[in-house]
Amino acid sequence: MTFNDVWPLFIADKKLRVKPSTIATYGQTWKSLEDRFGPMDVTAVRTKAVERWCIEELSKYSKRYIHDKLTLLNNILDFVEYEFEIPVSRINTKAIRWPTALMTVRDEQAASKTLDGEEIKLLIDQVAKKPRPEWMLICLMIGTGLRIGEACALTYDSINTEAKVVEVRKTLERIAIDPSVGFDRAYYEARGYTILRLTKGTAVLWGPPKTPTSSRSVPLPPALLTVLKKYKSAYPGSYFIGSNRDMPAEPRIIRNHFHKLLDICGINRRVVPHNLRHTYASMLVTSGTDVRTVSELLGHSDVTTTLDIYSHASPQSKHRAVTKNLSFPFNNLAKKEGD
Repeated sequence: MTFNDVWPLFIADKKLRVKPSTIATYGQTWKSLEDRFGPMDVTAVRTKAVERWCIEELSKYSKRYIHDKLTLLNNILDFVEYEFEIPVSRINTKAIRWPTALMTVRDEQAASKTLDGEEIKLLIDQVAKKPRPEWMLICLMIGTGLRIGEACALTYDSINTEAKVVEVRKTLERIAIDPSVGFDRAYYEARGYTILRLTKGTAVLWGPPKTPTSSRSVPLPPALLTVLKKYKSAYPGSYFIGSNRDMPAEPRIIRNHFHKLLDICGINRRVVPHNLRHTYASMLVTSGTDVRTVSELLGHSDVTTTLDIYSHASPQSKHRAVTKNLSFPFNNLAKKEGD
């Protein structure tokens, strides 16, 4: 049994269990795997051989994207083992030995995941000077840690002024349409999606959030809430926050505005809107917020996801922890040295 044999069965099963946008992502990822793994027998996969392929792929793709490919392959192998009771060998992604040079790049990328306080202030001050709707949405992402699709999906009805929260109940995404399959409107509508735009190659969907835990209420910083109250009173509740119209600004539009805002503020770093989510979480963790609270604010399905991403401690938090918890035993030593 080859991967090509299993693929249509796997994707048909997944259509019953995961979001349509995930199905579209699986399809795009499979296209990049099909030539290499399609003809391979599912029992022939070995981690060492896959490791060599991963290193070859690094010349074309990021480690993150390669890891996504491995995850899909392992999902297919899990399906084979469960459905057909065929013993298979999963790819041990933790055992793959990535080149040392890549680890240096990873460290640099990890260090640039967040913006510092001064950079955040520059962005917000610029928005205050020229509060256009796309920039206000970026401001909201800074203050709430929302994913870009969640932010783009917000209407003014999403702002609960009494509870002082933004209610995250939808997400906005553009998915690629496989021309060999076409677009099944009934399939998406039956799963709670509204098709906002449909072209030959893509569809813009407004529908359920990423996971059940992604549906959440996130407190708003007081000053941001004050500004949003004014907009909410000026525009119909069904209008989208990022456009002030009855049609939303798509994530790619917000990304363009974000990069323009960075340029205006003189922030010359390779960051994307998702880095605002990392910044939000890191600021909370650094200030001493417990991980469970951070996890619920971010809408993570499991607190371990939060720990995996934000378990790294900042230099400030390390110094604060040592000063707070280890100063007392050394007090007498310092006095003795001073005598």
